[in-house]
Amino acid sequence: MSIRLNPLAPQHSYLLTGLGWALLMCDRLDEALAMLQEAFLESRSWSTTLLGIIDCLARLERWDEARAAAAQLLQRVPDLSINSYRAMTPDVPSVFLEQHMQLMAAAGVPP
Repeated sequence: MSIRLNPLAPQHSYLLTGLGWALLMCDRLDEALAMLQEAFLESRSWSTTLLGIIDCLARLERWDEARAAAAQLLQRVPDLSINSYRAMTPDVPSVFLEQHMQLMAAAGVPP
């Protein structure tokens, strides 16, 4: 994928995260993971990036890495749970959301 973005823009990692999620929802998992990992290297503070990384790793059946990423996420957001996360994502298509929540739980995010 070739994209023309300003790599020095402070929001660059947010754009990469959005693109990574779009690729994830299109089931282009390797591309999505690469995009999300690049975003995470640029800005480690945005939980949305880690959530996408966990989902990609789980879909790729890289469970040890998915669990490690989930543990890292829970260190940053200790009160995160499947129920609280679900409440924050009302506009996500339900089929994708249910699968996403199952993968998050399997990776170690508490109910």
